[in-house]
Amino acid sequence: METCVECKRKTEWYREEDEGIYCPDCFADLVGLSSEEVWRCIG
Repeated sequence: METCVECKRKTEWYREEDEGIYCPDCFADLVGLSSEEVWRCIG
């Protein structure tokens, strides 16, 4: 489990960016997608 740099929640699924680890919901905000779209990609 990693900790999201935005919301500080522990997340099993994450995206590693230069700024740190993002949970799917915060990554969706970062790239301008809906959470549903990001979760669909994770599958």
